[in-house]
Amino acid sequence: MGRHKLHKPRAPRGEGERPTEWFGTAFHSVRGMQHLDVRRSGNGILITSSPAEVDGAPASWQLRLRNDDGGQGLNEMGAAMKAGRGHVYSVSEEPGAKTVLAFLPNHPAEGVGTLARVRTSEDPDGDVVFERSAERPMGLWAEAGANLLRIVPQLGPDAPADGVGDCSCSVAPGWPDGPCSSAPAFRSPGRSRAVRT
Repeated sequence: MGRHKLHKPRAPRGEGERPTEWFGTAFHSVRGMQHLDVRRSGNGILITSSPAEVDGAPASWQLRLRNDDGGQGLNEMGAAMKAGRGHVYSVSEEPGAKTVLAFLPNHPAEGVGTLARVRTSEDPDGDVVFERSAERPMGLWAEAGANLLRIVPQLGPDAPADGVGDCSCSVAPGWPDGPCSSAPAFRSPGRSRAVRT
């Protein structure tokens, strides 16, 4: 995947405050610079991947993970990313299909991990569609997971709303226009599951 450069958490604005955001950058020999940003967003976490793949086109993907279970789901997601193990954060079911948000280590290649929103049909022989995905070096995911774990304790029920959309994307600069849609924010199912890859 190429080399990656990790960045320290951004400094807080007020004295005595702990940082609530982190960013990192990786360089891919074909795709160029790839950015990953983890920050507090109201009472949840916003993960921004740029570029990512959205409906088959390069775009910026903003993923809002809500803190609706006292931080349990976010802590499990952060721990899995930091440890480099697979993890299903959320599953939503609808007639005939399931949509899953998952972290897949060493996918599609050794040393590369993928955060993906995947749609599957109930038919065992049905298609699996990666609606959105972001591939980054495992070291960058590990650092993002460590910083997610650092930010989660700062979340609370009284955290201010910030007007961030549930899940949005925009076409990445320098790339041709591509399809882009919105989807609901992912909520932790209360108990997350590990994924074997």
